[in-house]
Amino acid sequence: MRRLGADLGVDPMTVYHYLPDKTALFDGLAERVYGEVELPRANGRWDDSFRALARAFRQTLLRHANAVVLVGTRPPISEAAFDLVEAATRPLLAAGFTEEQAADGVDCLGRLVIGHVLTEAGRPPGGDVSGGEAEHVSAQQELSADRYPSLVSIERAAVAHDPKRLFELALRGLVLALELQLRNNPIEEFSTSPLPADTRLSESSSPELSTAQDQTAS
Repeated sequence: MRRLGADLGVDPMTVYHYLPDKTALFDGLAERVYGEVELPRANGRWDDSFRALARAFRQTLLRHANAVVLVGTRPPISEAAFDLVEAATRPLLAAGFTEEQAADGVDCLGRLVIGHVLTEAGRPPGGDVSGGEAEHVSAQQELSADRYPSLVSIERAAVAHDPKRLFELALRGLVLALELQLRNNPIEEFSTSPLPADTRLSESSSPELSTAQDQTAS
């Protein structure tokens, strides 16, 4: 709090007049970030609303990369935070998910978004310490093909690291998993065994499931 007062050019006691402690400061910062998320309008499809909200949350966090860890470690206590959770939960319940499934889905969504933004825009502690990107590229280019044939193959193929593509892939996987739950197929049934042969993906309105079936058939 003393450092904040110094940065603001005011006496530290003035800061305490508005913020009693660090907890209040952190909660205020988190509330500010949550309040900037543009909540999408519901269009009748839970999966569309779910994806739109995830993308809006990601874009907001990318604008406040220094606050990602704070948002990820502070439970929601403000109206702005609960507005976001409500917007994510309501379409799931309306679509027929159980309360437990909806809560799990929203929790997974938050972890997915925060985790991806942290790896995309976060920086390690230590001030001027680099994120290690240049060192990673240099080390990967020098990998031995005998010991790391798969990684060398990917390096030679010049596969681009696209954070947005990776985020969309993970989001698609979460929507697929939730769709299976909605169809009364608990995820744990498939944790150690392949999907049952009578799983009719084509009956679902989810574009992810339809695409998955087309790729399997081909």
